[in-house]
Amino acid sequence: MVRDDSGPRLDFMLFQNAVGVSVLAGTKANDKPANDLAREVAAALFDDGITGIGQSPVTRVEWDGCNGPYAVDESSDVARRYMTVEYVTAAVGY
Repeated sequence: MVRDDSGPRLDFMLFQNAVGVSVLAGTKANDKPANDLAREVAAALFDDGITGIGQSPVTRVEWDGCNGPYAVDESSDVARRYMTVEYVTAAVGY
């Protein structure tokens, strides 16, 4: 699950974007699948290399905005891990 928290405009072409990501896997008693998958997702999202992928609008990963993954209580019998990532992005279509 991905949540876009958006963010402020930094200048004419650049915006700050915050994204929250939940990973649900395994069970509460067996949270290893959630931990493993969440670490892989975090590694991909936090990687500075994301700026050079295809036509990515991401110009910079804001390290202060990269947090987690953290365990989060879940009402169903699944393990949930949550993380946030913050990017500076360029406006597309100009």
